Amino acid sequence: MSSVVSQTSIQNLPINGRRWENFVLLSPGVTNDGGFGLVSYRGISGLYNNNTVDGVDNNQAFFSEARGRTRASYTISQAAIREFDVGVSNFSAEFGRAAGGTVNAVTKSGTNEVRGEAFYYLRSDAFQSKDPFASFKPEEKRQQFGLAVGGPIRKDKAFFFFNYDQQLRNFPYFVATSSPTFLSQSCTAPGCDATRAWIQAQTADAVPRDGNNRIFLGKVDVALNKNNNLSLQYNRHRWRAPNGIRTPAINFNASSDNGTDIVQTDFALLSLNSVFGPRWLNELRFQVGRDFEAQEPNVPGPGTSVTGGFSFGMPNFLPRPKYPDEKRFQLLDSVSYYAGPHSLKAGLDINYVREDIVNLFNGGGVYSYSSLQNLATDCPADASGCVPVSDANRGRHYTSFVQAFDLRPGLAGDAFFATTDYNFYVQDNWKVSKSLNLNLGVRYEYQQLPEPGDAQVKGITFTGNPKYPATTHFNQDKNNFCAASIGRSSGEASASTTAAPATACSSPPSPTTR
Repeated sequence: MSSVVSQTSIQNLPINGRRWENFVLLSPGVTNDGGFGLVSYRGISGLYNNNTVDGVDNNQAFFSEARGRTRASYTISQAAIREFDVGVSNFSAEFGRAAGGTVNAVTKSGTNEVRGEAFYYLRSDAFQSKDPFASFKPEEKRQQFGLAVGGPIRKDKAFFFFNYDQQLRNFPYFVATSSPTFLSQSCTAPGCDATRAWIQAQTADAVPRDGNNRIFLGKVDVALNKNNNLSLQYNRHRWRAPNGIRTPAINFNASSDNGTDIVQTDFALLSLNSVFGPRWLNELRFQVGRDFEAQEPNVPGPGTSVTGGFSFGMPNFLPRPKYPDEKRFQLLDSVSYYAGPHSLKAGLDINYVREDIVNLFNGGGVYSYSSLQNLATDCPADASGCVPVSDANRGRHYTSFVQAFDLRPGLAGDAFFATTDYNFYVQDNWKVSKSLNLNLGVRYEYQQLPEPGDAQVKGITFTGNPKYPATTHFNQDKNNFCAASIGRSSGEASASTTAAPATACSSPPSPTTR
């Protein structure tokens, strides 16, 4: 079952944030999955969906989400999307790598007439009333603006489409202690008053936070001759959010326990459609894509957490210089043959992904304190006038301290590996009669995982431990065949050219890591 979200719906229906993928919630059986923007089809995890744009992969393999994930506002402008198909349940053999649902979007192209749009959207707390049950009204100012225009380069021969989209968002947050009685608890250490004053200063004013997004898309379509059409496009996206790692309106983390969130995505696509006679059609696509994500801490390590209070210093999961730096190279080719009641289609999809990661969890060290008394005894480093206790255990009243180290020379959580997906399919959409269609297909999928020793990090090769043979080899799953057939009456709504006909062929992707 599938449904098409048309350009009319995209342009006219209200949506919070202009993230076009959120329109999938209009489809039956699709709901939110958690609070970070993922969606679930029929109750299946949001990690098992497949997102494609103009027929090529728009996923990030590392987290098994859409490219750019949900931290950025969006990676492709709503003004650049013509329509998209939502595959809710069961797919043809052409569409695999998904146990949940599929989203297949088509971007706009130019025509013989120059057409375009300019837009400006404003969301401000000045237009909103205060929640009667809240103690304050959160600040919010979000501006989204841009333009999209398409037209002819040469009439009936070549066309262009251009889109620019930018967001400027200011949404500061407040810091609070996790327990409202934390500052009133008994404290007799010499540094109590100074520590209380320092914590109150951390929670007194709003902390500035921004979310800035910029997107550029350029596309050229050329009719090479009456039988060949070429399309070239490039999409460039940049997201930068100072203090944007912590996203709630109220955080139990000081401003030092935050950082800058960075997302940079690019993809270039070449498509060539060729007609070989009245019965044959060939579609060739080649994509080069990149998804770079990083998170920079506000301060260096270590970090500190206090039970019932809040945390300050570098977060335990930072820094993340590359998390990930993912490059994707994809080649797809499909050939269609039309013979009376039969529409035959066969194709291949080769997807090569390179992962480069740098992240060392707890690399900066984390101190944990059980009470205000113990924290004040050691004195926070930034607390002005704080007097530490004068004893042999000065600075050692924490409950625990943890820190991770990368014992490899010159490395700090570095990793590199690559995977290759091989997908092949054959399908036949057979119109048996006016009231019966049969969709028949078979698909094969194989994800080649890296063997120990295939990748090097700064000249160091990892081959596993020969004393434990299981660590020297990854088992490769090579029996992923999927065959399907299903019938339907011709009176049912048929899918558009971007749709996935309803059959019963689907399999979950293999996310690299989580």
